[in-house]
Amino acid sequence: QLHVNAAGGSGTIAPSSINTSGRDGAASGGTGGNSGTIDVSGSGNSGITIANATTATRGNGATPGTSGAITLTSLAGSVSGAGVINSLGALTVAANAGINLNGNNLVTGLITLNNTQGTPSGNVFYQSANSGSTQVTGSNLAAGGTFGVTETGTANLTVASAGIVTSGGAVTLTAQG
Repeated sequence: QLHVNAAGGSGTIAPSSINTSGRDGAASGGTGGNSGTIDVSGSGNSGITIANATTATRGNGATPGTSGAITLTSLAGSVSGAGVINSLGALTVAANAGINLNGNNLVTGLITLNNTQGTPSGNVFYQSANSGSTQVTGSNLAAGGTFGVTETGTANLTVASAGIVTSGGAVTLTAQG
């Protein structure tokens, strides 16, 4: 597990590439290893900017390992960036000042986007370039804040059973695949 925490202060957390991977199984049909989880969080008014790839890759084998979950939390700032987030596991994002993850993200697990920390402001946007399905849920409790998801890899975009909630803002789901 990789955990990065920046407490207090101002500015942004802008990690270089973050990668965790499981070992590959033996060529004779072994089991692949699991990747670790990635957890990046900031308190104070720190935001998080994903400028480079963030990847949780399972090990290959006759029985593949599992991909770790990726969690990005900004208690008093935004979570944004065009760096590609890549995982077969879940992605959970929590922010206070909006979410804008506009890279060609490749997360195939459940994507949970919550702009609900403190008194939230801003909008929520996520872009996916999956070759499979994209399933999303979340909340934007900023007054009038929007919630948008665009799927560019396939036309397979679904809302999880927990749904999407806004506080008077529009919800836009676009499948362009």
